[in-house]
Parts: sequence; structure tokens; C-alpha cells
Amino acid sequence: MSAFKTPLPRLLAEVLSLALNEMIRLDTSERVAKRIACLDGRSVALCLTGVGIDLIFHGSDQSLQVTAKHPDEFDSEQFDTVITGTPSALLAMAVPDWASSQGGVRIEGDAAVAQALEQLMRQLDPDWETLWVERFGVVVGHQLHRLFKTMLESGQTLSQVGITQISEYVQTESPWAVDRATFNEVSHRVDELIEAIDRLEVNAQRRGLL
Repeated sequence: MSAFKTPLPRLLAEVLSLALNEMIRLDTSERVAKRIACLDGRSVALCLTGVGIDLIFHGSDQSLQVTAKHPDEFDSEQFDTVITGTPSALLAMAVPDWASSQGGVRIEGDAAVAQALEQLMRQLDPDWETLWVERFGVVVGHQLHRLFKTMLESGQTLSQVGITQISEYVQTESPWAVDRATFNEVSHRVDELIEAIDRLEVNAQRRGLL
């Protein structure tokens, strides 16, 4: 019986697994093939501090199977590598420029496997045109891809202009606004506080105070 109270964590893991493998299939570059080959037969556990969900990535046959485990079901000896950290710190490993540092992430086991997973996430560049052609045929697929790409580029340009204008207004007019560096510093201190509380709780349990 699962320790999760709802099926949502396992459902999210299944959706993540499907999406990730579709992106891997659509990226036929040599660099991605090399990364996924390094993960074949290997398993990486991603322990999300403070969330209560551990995600397990297992490489097999040029794909990644993602499953969810409750911390109560977790056994670190079952995995080649265990990566522990807050969601914001772990996201910084996969998304460039998300944060100024990756502080707060702890890697245990085979560091090469963790690096292969990180680089795979960073380097994925799916050929979305192939997906459109597969779904709608060559002629319609190409046309839809060009239309979608044009709309996306236009939307990104308009969004960037809007975000820049809003950011400038908020920073000059609102005393409550903070810049990226300040936000990262506060986020880092919050992560450190959470880790300190976790260590205090473990220490108290060992002393029989809890």
C-alpha cells in the first residue's frame, strides 16, 4: 500500500515520464544520445526537501522511467545516486539562469550519473516540427509548425517588452520590490533556515525530546 494519501504524486510522475521521454525521442542529437546512454541501467533519486515527494529516474533502453516515492518508503541504498535539495536549488541544476548558485544541493553516490542527468535536462532540444508532422501529416504539419513558431516568437517579444516595462515601473514606484540578486539571497537564507530546522528536529529525536 502506498504511503501517499492521494494518487496525485504518482500521476504527476507518470506525466513527467511521458513528457520527458517524448522530448528525448524528438531530440536525435549525439549529445543527448550520449547522456541517456550514461544513464542506462542506472537510477537517480531526487529528494525534494520539504515537499514530501522523492522522484526516481531510472534509465533503460534509451528512455527514463520516472516514479514517485514517499520519504517513508525511501531507501538510499537502492539507487546509484541520491540528490537532495529544495525545489528551487534542484531546479537551478536543470534550468539555466534560474538562480545564481546551486547551494543547498547534496549529491551522494556516483557523481558522474548525477552530472549525466543534469546535462541531459539542460541540453534537451526537441524537434517539435517532427511532432507536428507525425500528428497532422507533412503539408499541414509544416504549416502548423511555422504558424506556431511565429506566434510563439511574437508572444515572447511582446511578453518581454511588457515584463521589462512592468519591472521598471514596479522597481521605481514600489518600495516593496526587490531585484533578482536580493531575491536569490533571501531564497538562499530561507533554504538554509529549513535545513537548520531539519537538523534540529533530527537531533531532538535522537535525544528523545520529540
